[in-house]
Amino acid sequence: MTWLEERISLATARWVDHARRGAPWVLGLAVVITLSSLGLTARNLGVSTDTKAMLSPELPFRQARAELDAAFPILPHNFFIVIDAETPEQAREAATRLAAQLKRQPDRFSAVFVPGGGRFFEEHALLYLGLEELEELTDRLAAAQPLLAEFSTNPTLAGLAGALTRALDAARNARADDFGIEDALDGVRAAVDAALDERLQVFSWEEWVLGDALSSNGRRRVIIAQPVMQYEEFPPGRAALRTLHRSAKELELHPAHGVRLRITGSPALSIEELELVSRQAALAGMASFALVALLLFLALRSTYLVLSILVTLIVGLCWTAAFAALAIGHLNLMSVAFAVLFIGLGVDFGIHFSLRYREYTSSGTSQTEALRQSGRTVGSPLVLCAATTSLGFYAFVPTAYSGVAELGLISGTGMLICLFVTLTVLPAMLALGPVPKPHHNATAPGRALALTSRVLRRPRRVVIAAAFAGVGALLTLPGVRFDASPLSVRDPGTESVKTMKELLANKRTVPWSIETLVAGFDEARDLAEKLERLPSVKRSVTLPDYVPRDQEKKLEALRDLAFLLGPSVRAPTSRNIDAEATRRALRRLHTSLELFEGSDVKATVAGSAHALREALNGMLQQIDSPSTTSEQLQLFERRILSDLPGLLRRLVTALEPSAVTLTDLPASLRERYVAPDGRVRVEVFPNVDLTDSDGLKAFADSVRQVAPRATGPAVEIVESGRAIVSALWRALGLAAILISFLLFGLWRSLSNTALVMAPLAFAALLTTAASVVADLPFNFADVIVLPLLLGIGVDSGIHLVHRYR
Repeated sequence: MTWLEERISLATARWVDHARRGAPWVLGLAVVITLSSLGLTARNLGVSTDTKAMLSPELPFRQARAELDAAFPILPHNFFIVIDAETPEQAREAATRLAAQLKRQPDRFSAVFVPGGGRFFEEHALLYLGLEELEELTDRLAAAQPLLAEFSTNPTLAGLAGALTRALDAARNARADDFGIEDALDGVRAAVDAALDERLQVFSWEEWVLGDALSSNGRRRVIIAQPVMQYEEFPPGRAALRTLHRSAKELELHPAHGVRLRITGSPALSIEELELVSRQAALAGMASFALVALLLFLALRSTYLVLSILVTLIVGLCWTAAFAALAIGHLNLMSVAFAVLFIGLGVDFGIHFSLRYREYTSSGTSQTEALRQSGRTVGSPLVLCAATTSLGFYAFVPTAYSGVAELGLISGTGMLICLFVTLTVLPAMLALGPVPKPHHNATAPGRALALTSRVLRRPRRVVIAAAFAGVGALLTLPGVRFDASPLSVRDPGTESVKTMKELLANKRTVPWSIETLVAGFDEARDLAEKLERLPSVKRSVTLPDYVPRDQEKKLEALRDLAFLLGPSVRAPTSRNIDAEATRRALRRLHTSLELFEGSDVKATVAGSAHALREALNGMLQQIDSPSTTSEQLQLFERRILSDLPGLLRRLVTALEPSAVTLTDLPASLRERYVAPDGRVRVEVFPNVDLTDSDGLKAFADSVRQVAPRATGPAVEIVESGRAIVSALWRALGLAAILISFLLFGLWRSLSNTALVMAPLAFAALLTTAASVVADLPFNFADVIVLPLLLGIGVDSGIHLVHRYR
C-alpha cells in the first residue's frame, strides 16, 4: 500500500477498535441520534412539488417564462377540461353549466375561460364564418324556413309533428328528398326511441338545421380553469381537482347522460405524477430494503450479521434524512429517490466489512482481532469508495438542474454518513453479538470462480472481444436520443396523459403553443406575419385576429337572410302542452308517413319513414293509454325536442349582429392577450405533430429564430431537455475527472486507475448502445440512474483492484 493508504488503514483500524470497546455507549448514542433525526425529519423535511423549480431560474427560457407569467398571471397552471358529448347542444350546455359552477367557487378557481363561449360569441357567431360558409348556411336556412316558421309559432311536440307532416307531403308531391328529409326522419326516430327507453335523445337539431356553420365547435368543448395553487397541500391543486370532480358529479356530467368529461393540463398531470411518486417512493424504498434483506440472508446465512447490516442501513438512512431537512428543508421529485440510492449503494459497505470479518473469524481469529483487522484491510477501500461515490454525486451540485443538484448533495453526504456508521455502529453491533459460524456456500462462489477461471485462461480473447464490442457501441452513439417530452415519464394509462396526447394530435386545440410578448399591436401583426411564413407554424393569433374579417359583406348577407326568413322565424315562447292536440298531430304524422312510404321516393328515404312510423306506433300506444298523464307527455316532449327552442333563440340572436371592433371584444378575451401595461401576447400554434420529439424541436427552434424571447410549453420542454443534457454531461465529465485524480493520488499508479475507470467507460458505452438498439431514448427520469451506475461501477473496481493488490 502507499503511505496514504497505510495511514488510512491504521486510522480505520483504531476507529473500529474504539467502537468495539465502547460498543454499549456507541449503540446507545446511535439510538439517541437516530430518534432525534426522525423527529427533526418529521418536523422540517417537506416535499417541494413545484416542478419548475427543478431548473435554475437564471436560465434564459425560465426568465422569459417568468416575464410572461408576471404580465399574464392567468395563463400558467391551468386545467384543460375536455367535454365530449353526443350532440353539440349537450356539449354547449355541459360547458356552460360547469363553467358557471366553477366561477362560483373563487376559493378554488381564480379564473375560468370557455374558448368561443359566452353571450358575445353567440351574438356574433355568424360573423366568424367565411363568406362561402355563410352562403351555404343561407341556402340551408332558406330550405328549412317552413319547418322553422311552423315550430316558431307552435314550439311543441304537436308543432314538430305538424311541420314534419307538411314537409313529408311537400316532398311526396314533388317526388324529391328536399332539405335532408331523410336525416330528419332518422333523427326524430332516434329521439322517439330514446324517449320510449327513457333515455336522452341523441339527435342534434343544430347539426341538421345548420350543418357545420354554428356547430363549428362540434361535439367537443374545452374549459380552461386556473386552480388556486395551495403549495402547503400535497399535491398542490388537489383540492381544486376534487372540487371539479364533485361539481361534474353534481351536474350529472357523465356518459349515462351523454357527456364524457376528462381533465388534463399541467396541474392535473402534476397531481397524478406526485400522487404516484408519493405512493411508489415509499413502496420502492420498502421493496428495495426487503429484497436486500432477503439477498443478504441467502448469501450470509447469519441472522445476526444480516440484522447488523440492516440496522446500520436504517441508522444511516435516518441521519441522511435529517441532513436533508437541515441543509435543504425539502425533497423534490428527483431527490425523493435518495432512500433507494442510499440502500443500493450503502449496503455494499456493510457487506464488504461483514464478509471480511467473517473471513477472519472463520480462520480462527479472535473476535477482537477480527474486527481490528477488518477495519485495517477494508477501511482503505471503503473510504475510497465513499469518497469516489460522493464525488460522483457532488458533481451534480453546481449544475443548473436543481432537482438533481439537491439529490447530489443529499446522496453525496449520505455516502459519507454511511461510511461513518459502517465503521462505527456496525463494529459495535458485531462486538456485542455472537461470533458467526464458519459457512461455505459452495454453489454461488463455485460458479463465480468457474467463470473467473475461464476469463483468466483467455484474457487476450476477452480484451479483444471487449474492444470490438466497444467499437460497435461507439458506432451507435449518433442514434442516442433524449426525449424531452414530459409525457414520456408519466403513466401512459392515466386520464390526463391520454387526454393530453389526444389534444396534441388536434392542431386546433393543441395546448403546447408558443407565446411571446411585444410592445403593441403593430409589432404583434408584423411578428405574426413573419411566423406564419414558417413551415412549422400553422397560425399566429393576437387579439385583433378575433375581429371578424369582411364584416360589411357579412352584415349585408345576414340582413338579406333575416329578410328572407322574415318575422315567421322568431324566438319561440313556451306553451302549455295540449294532450289531445298532440295525439291528433302524431296520428296525422303517422298517416303521412304511411302515404310517403308508398310514394315514388328513394328506397333509403322510404326506409327511414318506415322506421319512424314503427317508432310512432310504440309512442302512440303509450300516450293513448288512459293512464298517461300530461306530465308524462311533457316528459316525452322534452326528450324529443331537446334544444330545438334554444337553437331558434340563438339563431334569431345571431341573425342581427352588430359590427365588431377591437374594443367590443369581451374582457375575458382581452385579459388573455393584452397585459395591464399595454404589452401584447402573440400565440403561435404548430403545423407539426408535437407528440414527435423532432417535430417539437423543429417548432420551438424555428419560432425562436424569429422571436428569441419566445416561451410557452413547447419552448420550455425543448430547452429544459437541453439544459438537463448539458448539466448531465458536465456533471459526469467532472465526476470522471475528479474520481480519476483521487484514485491516482491515492494509488500513484496509472495502470491501477485505468483498471477501475476502463470497465466503467466500457459499461457506459454498452448501456448507451443498448438504449439505441432497444429504441429507448433517455428522458428526465433516467438521470437518477447515472450516479447510481457511476457509484456501483467505481466501487466494484476499487474493491477488485484493492483485493488483487
